[in-house]
Amino acid sequence: MSYVTPNVNPGPGYAPWSNNYAVDQVENDLWTNTMVKIDYNPSDANRLSFRWAKQGRFATDFWNTCVPNADPANSNGSGNQPKTETGTAQWTHVFKPNLLLNVNTSVMVYTNESIEGTIFSGNEVAKLGFAAAFYNQIQSTNRFLNISSNGLPGANNFVDFGPNWLGFSGDRHALDFLPALTYIKGAHTIRAGVNIDFYQWMLPIGGNADNFNFTPNFSNEYGGVQRTIRMRLVTPAACPLPRCCSGTQTTVP
Repeated sequence: MSYVTPNVNPGPGYAPWSNNYAVDQVENDLWTNTMVKIDYNPSDANRLSFRWAKQGRFATDFWNTCVPNADPANSNGSGNQPKTETGTAQWTHVFKPNLLLNVNTSVMVYTNESIEGTIFSGNEVAKLGFAAAFYNQIQSTNRFLNISSNGLPGANNFVDFGPNWLGFSGDRHALDFLPALTYIKGAHTIRAGVNIDFYQWMLPIGGNADNFNFTPNFSNEYGGVQRTIRMRLVTPAACPLPRCCSGTQTTVP
């Protein structure tokens, strides 16, 4: 919690431990565009050509909790959103004026992915002190648990800890191979060839993160995709932190 220091006086009508941290949410986008074109004729009967283009956006987002990346509870995002690379190579060979061979291949790489929050090597949820009965139900334990203020009195005066989603990915790859033979006879053209296509579609991953929030009763323990821990809340008299509450965790059999 030492990563964040209150920087705003909440003013009259607000508790000193609420509404005391303000920051601008900033997104930095780096756009790149590149194109390469090469043509080469090694002889009168042969022609080679190559085309390659790249266009994309890399985003660095100051999201949600709006705390520095050094804070393990950050929910900042980064990734290619999206980036596309395409290339094609072609060889044309002329056997004689009315007979030629054209061999073309093309490739496409589409990258669209982003993560939120820092990914650690260990079990961050266990480091926070949660029991194995809780974190064994969680799909991603190598990120700081999303701790939401939902259920707290005046929840809108707090921001969340940790990322509230895991990011996304939707990458695609394509490879096309097209050899064709062309024969010209007078006003007629006959073309024969084969079109071979390979496609790869990555299974999208990501989605919502596991969530920890509050409720003022003890009716349930765990359940469903959203994990809810029941706690008795005690309103603190003062708190030097921008986001805080105190309470007594009670284990429910």
